[in-house]
Order: sequence, then C-alpha cells, then structure tokens
Amino acid sequence: MIPRSLLLSGVTAGLLGMTACAGLHPAHQHPAPARPPAGHTVREVPARRPARLDLATRRPTENGAYVVSYESELTPIPLNRLHSWVIKVTRPDGTPVDGAELSVWGDMPEHGHGMPTQPRVVEQLGAGRYRVGGMKFQMPGWWEIEILVRAPQGEDRVRFNLDLVGAPGAPGHVHGGHHHHGVLPPIGVMGSHTHPAGSWMPSYRFMFMEMEGNRDGTDRQGLSEVLGDYMVAPKRMTMRMHMLGLMYGLTDRVTVMAMVPWKIVEMDHRTRMMGNEFTTRAEGLGDIGLSALVGLPGRGPHRWHLNLGLSLPTGSIEEDGDTPMGDNVQLPYPMQLGSGTLDLRPGVTYQASRAAWNWGSQARATLRLGRNNRDYRLGNEYGLTAWLGRQWAPWLNTSLRLDGRTWEDISGEDDALNPRMVPTADPELRGGTRVDALAGLNLIWGGQTFSVEGGVPIYQNLDGPQLETDWLLTLGWQGMF
Repeated sequence: MIPRSLLLSGVTAGLLGMTACAGLHPAHQHPAPARPPAGHTVREVPARRPARLDLATRRPTENGAYVVSYESELTPIPLNRLHSWVIKVTRPDGTPVDGAELSVWGDMPEHGHGMPTQPRVVEQLGAGRYRVGGMKFQMPGWWEIEILVRAPQGEDRVRFNLDLVGAPGAPGHVHGGHHHHGVLPPIGVMGSHTHPAGSWMPSYRFMFMEMEGNRDGTDRQGLSEVLGDYMVAPKRMTMRMHMLGLMYGLTDRVTVMAMVPWKIVEMDHRTRMMGNEFTTRAEGLGDIGLSALVGLPGRGPHRWHLNLGLSLPTGSIEEDGDTPMGDNVQLPYPMQLGSGTLDLRPGVTYQASRAAWNWGSQARATLRLGRNNRDYRLGNEYGLTAWLGRQWAPWLNTSLRLDGRTWEDISGEDDALNPRMVPTADPELRGGTRVDALAGLNLIWGGQTFSVEGGVPIYQNLDGPQLETDWLLTLGWQGMF
C-alpha cells in the first residue's frame, strides 16, 4: 500500500504542476486578430460607441428573412477563453430553419480589430439550433457580432452588441472580464458547471461544520439522557476541510475534475463516571474524488450535464486516540477520515439563466461498493439541492440555496468498537435526514472568483442519539485559465 503522506505529496505536486502549466496558457496573451470570413463587412474606420447600446440577444435579420438569437454555453461570457455559443435561427413565424450555413464574426468597432479566432459551426442540434465553437474575446469593451445566414430562403445577416467589462480596479486589458449577464453557481455546489475544451479551473475551498447537542429523531436530547444509556456521550464536534480542486475541459461537452481533501475532525465528550470530559482528534487526507461532467443537449437557456464520479479510499479508517478507556484505541465511525471503500458518485445537474438571474438544481448520490477491511460499509447517501442567484454587478452576484440530504445507517460493524459504550460507535445510529438553508456571495476580480456560502439546518431527523448540526460555512477561490 502506498503511504498516505507519499500519496498526498504526489497528488498535490500534480495539481500544482498542472496549475502552473495552466498559468502559462496562451490565454494570458493577446493574440493577433484573425481575418474575417468571406462575406462579412470589414469596418474601415473605427466607430464611436453609442450612448446607449442595444444588448438584445434576439433580433430579426436586416432584410427580415430570419429571426436569430444566441446563448453562450459559458456564463458569464469570459475574456481570453475559448467557449461555444448556441445560435437559433427561425423564420419570422417561428418555424425553425435547419440545414443553414452560418458564418460568425466579431469586431471591436472602437478599435478597428476583430476576434483572435474564426468561429465555426461544430454541431447542428436540430430545431433551428447550431453550436458554434471557437468564440473568444481578447479585450473588454464594445463588441459587435455579425452572423451571416445562408439558407434556401436566401442570405441575410444580423448584428448583436456585447458589452464585455473587466473586474473593478483592474488595469488595461482585463483577463477574465465578464458580460453583464450570467451568475455563478454557489461555491458549495460541487461539479456545478462544465468548461470549454482546453480550459483549466484550479480551486480551493475551506469548509467548516459545527455540531453541538444530541438529537433523536426530531427531538433534542440532553447529556444526562444520553448518559442514562451510555458510558460516554458526545458533546460537540467540528469538522474542517481544505479542498484542492482542478477542472479541465477535455472537449466542449466533457470536463474532468479531481478533488483532494485534507480533513481535521475534533469531538468533545463527557463520561458518566465523575463527569470527566475529553477530546479526540483526527487529521489527514480524506477520500480523493475523480469525476467527469458530461454535457447533455439543452434547449434555449436550459443546460444539463451528468456527474459521473468516483471516490477513492485514500482516507484512513484506522484513526486512534487516547480516551479514558485506554491509549491508542480505535476511534468511532465519525472520527475516521474516509470510507475505506470504492464509492460511486453519480448525479445530474440543471442550470438556466435569464438576464441577471440564474437558477439550478443538482441530484446526487454516494453509493458504497462492498465492505472495507474493518468489515463495515458506510450508508449510501442521497442529496438534492436547488438555488436561485442574481447578478448585481459584473463583479458581484449572490445566491440563496436549499440543500437536502439523507444517509443510511452503517452495514456491518468494526469489532474494535463497543456500541454500548458511546452512541458514535453504534452502526445502527448513524443514519439521518437534514435540510439546510444557505446564502452565498461571489466576487469576481481579474478572472478570479472569491466566494463564501453559509447556512443553518432548518430540519433534522436523526437516528439518535446523534450530534445535530448547528451551522456550516464554505469559503472558496476559483481561477479561470
């Protein structure tokens, strides 16, 4: 078996190495503009920005032959990142136009230059919808996008305005500026979005959860009640986790992700005899998560993707500590750092956005495969979350979220634990259901996102006695490359 310290060092070095490579990605340079495709108009003299830009995302073509709309598959629209758009073409009566030839070009009228890429149609989605890859904007400011449509009904064109702005206080050509539309999902939602091909997103999260007081079902239990049945009662538990993450867009539809957790768990106890109190502590690498996010066909502003995840048993299930019962004794189930089993983590995520609003939901599960080498299996977990977000400025958005999860009791048991000594050692007292209400905030600055989300449970039903959750908090950073 590979030592956990060596495994952690290797994974961390790999993440840092990939992040360093991402930092040298050509997205940090301003490539020379490409030449516009044939048929597009080229502005000879720079134009002055209108006092008020029409930022509509749906417009009729110049001669009225078609109605064209667009939706970026990456919201907010970034700077210096390849991404895709979905363009829809209909007749004026709403009839979809399939089989058309689309040509897309963008330029900055104030600066007299165009895009650094030549976008092209990469997939015809049906119902008049076309996925256009190779969209990339290298500067903030006013952009004019021209779409040329060639179909049996004739040739016509339409222009859209974009107003891409950089983060506040950033000088010159800001990397990672954003369109005025689009809202980032809450930082507490893992695997919430895919990335365009070739793009990287390193991340760091700090998660904290505090649990104090016992509950059986929906009723609270005092320490004296718990100590009436057990020699030791848990009083309080804190869980801190540092999570390193890295996402990479393999294609416009498939993003791969790795998450490496470092956990610190502490639990305070009180004994029945003499009322003595003691604390146990465990720290180390948790179970590493690997997953693929696979985009599904969407419609309009609605986007779906599958979350296909795997949890590796890298976290220890051999944590021990000093207690009144002896030194270096095996600690109960909540104090262990991993599951000890290979676990599947399937899920599906939905997102949609309109103007300054974003909403979404995610269904997820953790399915344990077999028992670990201590002859038990943690219970399966199932979760459902939904959120609503709003963008208040190009650099600020907020969210409200409900998160529900239910988890089963443990199957089997660790022979080194005495379930009559403390309830945390009883495998039949580990299940429960909880619903949390959370609020979040994202600050975007120069292509980096700084996030916070915190909340409290609004419903708990536990197979107790079991420690109840009081509050939880997530702080995070995400980079865009």
